[in-house]
Amino acid sequence: MEIGNSFHNGAQAIQRAEVGMGNSARTIASQSAAGSDDQSQPQEITEALVNNISHEAQAAAGARVVESASESQETLGQIVDTRA
Repeated sequence: MEIGNSFHNGAQAIQRAEVGMGNSARTIASQSAAGSDDQSQPQEITEALVNNISHEAQAAAGARVVESASESQETLGQIVDTRA
C-alpha cells in the first residue's frame, strides 16, 4: 500500500467519524428536546450514544493510520537520505 493512500484513508476515516458524531449529536438533541412523550425516545438516544462510541473508535483508528503513515514516510526518507 502506498503511503499517500494511507494518509488519505486515515483522514477519510476521521472525516466520516466526525460526520457520524454530528449525526448522533443531532439525534440526541432532537430526542431530548422532544420530551418524554415518545416511547421510542430512550431507545433512539441509546442507539445514538452507542453509535457515537463507535464513531469515536473509528476516529481513533483513522488517527493511528495517519500516524503510522507519517512514521513510514519519515523512515523511508531516512533510508533515501542514507543511500544518497
